[in-house]
Amino acid sequence: MEHTITKASELLGKYKLNTASEIDLSVICQDEGIHVSAMDLSELEKKHKRTVAGVLFVKEQEKNIIVNKNDVPERQRFTIAHELGHYFLHFDRNSSEENVWISFRGERNKEEYEADMFAAELLMPEELVRAKYKDLPVPYVSALAKEFKVSGAAMRYRLDTLNMRYISL
Repeated sequence: MEHTITKASELLGKYKLNTASEIDLSVICQDEGIHVSAMDLSELEKKHKRTVAGVLFVKEQEKNIIVNKNDVPERQRFTIAHELGHYFLHFDRNSSEENVWISFRGERNKEEYEADMFAAELLMPEELVRAKYKDLPVPYVSALAKEFKVSGAAMRYRLDTLNMRYISL
């Protein structure tokens, strides 16, 4: 798991993303040559009979992240970070083989857990979360979620993984 956190931290350092407001995933995607789009994934959901949050498709020089257009922007942002986690952690980026990764909502295998941890560290770095948390008179999830541009669920997940208490309204 340490490798997952380290990889996300390395990206933050590489792109000099040092504050919550600076964590712009488009900078990373653009530099890596990854095209991001929001699409209706209902046909894919019907085929697999599961809710799809996003898809990572890599084939030679073609790299795409597709997020579910029906999700709110904060959820889409976490999905992009999650798919970047799959890209950096689970794909051989030098392979000429086609790779497709479908992220189903609620799936809990090792790779999905690692991608979630990567996304959490990328969007909500521990050091920044602890600093913002300390500045709040009351640790409301909604205030922290707004600061980091993530959903309340994503912020609760991050605070839980950091063993930090919070108030959720």
